[in-house]
Amino acid sequence: MRVCRNCGVAEDSHCLAVWLDVPDGCQCVASTWGDIIPPICDAHKGADAENCGTCEHDFDCHAKRP
Repeated sequence: MRVCRNCGVAEDSHCLAVWLDVPDGCQCVASTWGDIIPPICDAHKGADAENCGTCEHDFDCHAKRP
């Protein structure tokens, strides 16, 4: 049996990593996006509790944007 040296999960049970490029400041859960996470735009458009109408990131992502 082979196991992952990082997490100890058996090779036949281990998932394959699918990497996403996460923009600086993004606070989103990566699994809520598809194959691409878009860049965070300059200003959040919409209510604070809603995702931005332009880039779809939430208010916290815009606040943490460098």
